[in-house]
Amino acid sequence: MKILILTPYIPYPLDSGGNQAVFTMLSAMAKRHEVTVIARGDIRKDSVRIPLEELRKALPGVRFITFPYTKNRRLRFFCRIPESDPMAAMLRSRTTIPWRDAMRLRDLDFYEYVAKITSEEHFDLIQAEFYESLPVVYFLPENVKKVFVHHEIRFIRNHNEISLMENPTLYDRVAVDKEMDLEIGMLRRFDHVITLTETDRAILSEYLDPSKIYVSPAIVKMSAVKPFKECSTDLVFVGSSTHYPNMDGMFWFCENVLPRLRPKLPGVKIYITGEWDKAAKKKLSAENPELVFCGFVPNIQDFVNGKISIAPIRIGSGMRMKVSDAIMGSSPVVITSKGIEGQVFENGKDCIIADDPTEMASEIAALAADKKLQKAITKSAYEKMQALSNPHEMVERRLLFYDYICAQK
Repeated sequence: MKILILTPYIPYPLDSGGNQAVFTMLSAMAKRHEVTVIARGDIRKDSVRIPLEELRKALPGVRFITFPYTKNRRLRFFCRIPESDPMAAMLRSRTTIPWRDAMRLRDLDFYEYVAKITSEEHFDLIQAEFYESLPVVYFLPENVKKVFVHHEIRFIRNHNEISLMENPTLYDRVAVDKEMDLEIGMLRRFDHVITLTETDRAILSEYLDPSKIYVSPAIVKMSAVKPFKECSTDLVFVGSSTHYPNMDGMFWFCENVLPRLRPKLPGVKIYITGEWDKAAKKKLSAENPELVFCGFVPNIQDFVNGKISIAPIRIGSGMRMKVSDAIMGSSPVVITSKGIEGQVFENGKDCIIADDPTEMASEIAALAADKKLQKAITKSAYEKMQALSNPHEMVERRLLFYDYICAQK
């Protein structure tokens, strides 16, 4: 089968949950199918460009086409009206077509390139990944099966965000509702939608035909679990500020949890991985000397071993790959109910769930002092993930799904 993958992010290096999910699935797909990837942006590693050859070595058998970010070119009107044609201008002004807003699309150069490739080359299936890729559906051939992989439902994230605002305006609420309508409308143009969790499938089933929604979790590479190492006062947060829920979570933690944690856990250090906005990093560091920004970490599972993982997430949907990395690194996890949403881990057995700042601070301090509980949680979480997330079975489920939809007329 000839498959085209469209993604706004180059899935390398493996410094984000999204990159890990796409990279692992591409590696599996390429063993069975002819896979082409068109990705946006430059390949980077701590702001250093990575040669394309390195990515091709990491994913042998995958054909990569990178489309660099250029100055945004937007289509603001369906057509330009010559000033010398007043009749045409008058008629245009009377039309009911919402032409001033309907085609405010970013990245037109990229969409036009995709349209060119898909018109010149036949693919059996075209798959778009991540919310930012949704508008590409308008530019794809009608006679090809189209699949969208929803890593995070954006209207859920938007509603989470607005619920946390102190004084959202009427415009804020209208903007969120309008974006939700656009998102659902674009999803309906795809033949099928893949979600990573049953929770997301249930949410989308209220707006889309449930028979067109398929659950296919991100593949977690089940390598040998890291030997358990006792945790002391070292905490770790995995995630970059480029994903806003990460930034929101760390600001909330530093403003609400950390002041309550300091007296309970003297000498605490909090290691933060990934690329972080300079201004955000400067502000957080100035007010919280406990923070250590580590940048890109080549092996997350090694890095979290011996530390307590925190995930104070309040926004979003989908799978949290930072949880999987923590489990594989034998790092006990303290997380919010939003952060663990859609996954089957139990509070007190596989992780610690806390939403209240005082409760989270107390739970972290208690966990740091209880080595037996640390070990029990990491062991139970790994056994559960091992039982439910067999990589071979996950790959087979996804590949059988592709066979199924391509066999449909």
